Amino acid sequence: MENIVKVKTSDNQILHGLLTTPSQLTDRVMINIHGTASNFYIEDFLPVIASELEKSAVATLATNNRGANALKGWEMGGACEEIFEECLLDIDAWIEFAVARGFKIIYLSGHSLGSEKVVYYMDRGQHKYKVTKVVLLGPSDSFGYEETSYGEKLHDLLQEAQSLVDQGKPEVFLTGEWICHGKVLPQSAKSFLNFFSPNSELSKTLPLRHNDKLVMYSNIKSPILVAISDNENDEYTVIPTNDALQLLKQNNPVTQAVQITRTDHCFTGKESELAKIVAKFLQS
Repeated sequence: MENIVKVKTSDNQILHGLLTTPSQLTDRVMINIHGTASNFYIEDFLPVIASELEKSAVATLATNNRGANALKGWEMGGACEEIFEECLLDIDAWIEFAVARGFKIIYLSGHSLGSEKVVYYMDRGQHKYKVTKVVLLGPSDSFGYEETSYGEKLHDLLQEAQSLVDQGKPEVFLTGEWICHGKVLPQSAKSFLNFFSPNSELSKTLPLRHNDKLVMYSNIKSPILVAISDNENDEYTVIPTNDALQLLKQNNPVTQAVQITRTDHCFTGKESELAKIVAKFLQS
């Protein structure tokens, strides 16, 4: 059974999601956090995972966060205006919703930027100890990707963003490089500084680019499944995907790592294979 659901965060953001429940009663749910400018209904692998999890009596809660889509027309929000640390409030609200619905075993999943939000939540989140298992799909180093994409131009963009903030215009979009947010969408000055300033919280969350210690990731105690493509040119990991996978395994012994062949960052064409891997991990 599927139901559109919604929550209100502690700072009054309204977020929507899709709750898929099996026919039999269950106290287990997987909460998914989408990637940059995505939403709960656009990621094609999610319905396939939800269908597979139904077979083992696990519900799926596909959620929107305040970074859903590019902009919202009726309240301040969207990926163009997002503040990374506020993902904690979004995940808090969805976990509280799940607990109120009677779910006792909570799995937390994230794709792309959502994987970084999950890692950050497992380090700083209010309800992190309620999370039994973690699933990271297409884990990314968004800060590293921005550095690699813009090189010296990043300094100019940060200067433009700071100038706009100093002028009292934090919501104005950057123009020096219009599609400045991961080369996919524009971004406001305040949001750009929050995401891509040196030593930002995002920069410290999953720094695959350093090919070294992943402090937040290494501190996760719950079992972790990492699924990634075999595309060595997946720009979101910055380093080759196989190296990223090995680095994650080295940094945390509770990691189960799987590389899915002949697919891309969104697991196109391999949704069923991914779904079976996720279901097996959650059953184990």
